[in-house]
Amino acid sequence: MRRNTAFLQRRIIAHHEAGHAVMALRFCIPIQEIAISRSGPSQGYIRIAPIGMSLATITKKHLPELERALLVRHAEHRIMVLFAGALAEAKLLGSKLRAYNGQSDLSNCLAACCFVAALQGPSACTLSTVKPAEKPTEVANRLRVRARQILGNPGVWRAVTTLAEEIEGWSWLTGHEAATTVQWSRRITNQLGLLLPIPDQTRRDAGARAA
Repeated sequence: MRRNTAFLQRRIIAHHEAGHAVMALRFCIPIQEIAISRSGPSQGYIRIAPIGMSLATITKKHLPELERALLVRHAEHRIMVLFAGALAEAKLLGSKLRAYNGQSDLSNCLAACCFVAALQGPSACTLSTVKPAEKPTEVANRLRVRARQILGNPGVWRAVTTLAEEIEGWSWLTGHEAATTVQWSRRITNQLGLLLPIPDQTRRDAGARAA
């Protein structure tokens, strides 16, 4: 029984880390490495490229409109990467959003959502139009739904499960190995393809017959 529990725990955490990784690749955020422990209580981690901006920069009150918009988009992508681990667990187990290995992820999500809400305050403008401010919880719910929709795409979920199998088997992967696995699972050959849906084979065949 204990062996079966350890196996399930390892599988859950592998999917958790794979969810983070696939979402990061979806938004072109470089991955450095992914790992889970080989023995004992199975824990895992993923290292992605540093955010590359200081707290002072993020919380600056008077930013140019374009810079503010880019900061918001960048922060939202990072938040969805954080959400993806717990969402991958939930999808694997057929449960509501939970975090077997990611309470810190959800705490970091809420902190990042506070920054996004601050950037969208009264002084925040988009395309010369004042954007209504969101509460941090509203930002979190919006991005959680969007991340869940992305993971719900059959091609994206296939990439998550394929990468999770690799993580389970090898326990440690470099970022390049993870990206290669995701590419292979989606039958594509370049990084740009990670951002595009795979054409439906049935439609391609129908199109060929029509021609």
